[in-house]
Amino acid sequence: IEVIVCDDATPGDENEKVIAAFKDKIPNLKYLKNPTNLGVGRNVMRTMEEAQGEFYMYFSDGDEIPPRYVEASVRILLDYPEAVCATPYILIPPDSKYFPVSCMDNSWFRRILIYYLLYQMSDQWGMAAFGTVFGMRRTSITRESMREALWRWEALRNHTKIGMVDMRGIIDLCYGKFVPIMDKEIMYIMYGDEEKEYEYIGKHTDTNSFFQNQRDKLWTISDCLKTNWAHIKIVYDRGGWRCALPFGLLILVILLYAAGSSLYQQIRGRWRKILGKEEITQS
Repeated sequence: IEVIVCDDATPGDENEKVIAAFKDKIPNLKYLKNPTNLGVGRNVMRTMEEAQGEFYMYFSDGDEIPPRYVEASVRILLDYPEAVCATPYILIPPDSKYFPVSCMDNSWFRRILIYYLLYQMSDQWGMAAFGTVFGMRRTSITRESMREALWRWEALRNHTKIGMVDMRGIIDLCYGKFVPIMDKEIMYIMYGDEEKEYEYIGKHTDTNSFFQNQRDKLWTISDCLKTNWAHIKIVYDRGGWRCALPFGLLILVILLYAAGSSLYQQIRGRWRKILGKEEITQS
């Protein structure tokens, strides 16, 4: 197993000291430190460019996996040579659990539709997208899809709240299948203080669209249009208008649903503010 630690320009030498203590225990340990902060996406991309193995797994410094996680993930990819990713259960302590993504259809177009119908239109969407990131992946395929996702994300991030995780999930489905790890003991455990993470990311990088997206739960109709148009563009680029047209019609249905929900929430919020002001005036 090769372990690559990419330090995104953290001040001081504390990380170097920690890495030095593990060099004798982990033969294939590589430590990289960026001279300047690259941001979340490019920092992850650097680890992927440096990876030499057939399979690749992103691992956040504050999270945890069980002992059999790597073994179970590799076994899935060996059993399904056409798959691009083995997706795990996601556990957020103390008790939030999210199921693994499963898109096994042979048609990449139908895999994207399944992804939308099962995950984007459910409350599981955010963590389902996370499952595609933290799962075990094929290095060569993931490297290509990550480059494309990063390029598209940086081109769009000033115009929409779409996250790189979201973009990458759609592109990865064009490359191959997502196979679930059904063993519930094999799960990715996410720890960490989200508020501190948001604060750090906001100060040290400008590529924080995804994390800001998670804080701003209420999307406007414009946000929904821009985000889903980016997905339609990916489908059009890969499959032409014959594939993009039915996909666009499906997105239109989703948008109408999302727009109605968003509009309802905005009207409800403004009405509550008006009622609150009237109550203050009366009192």
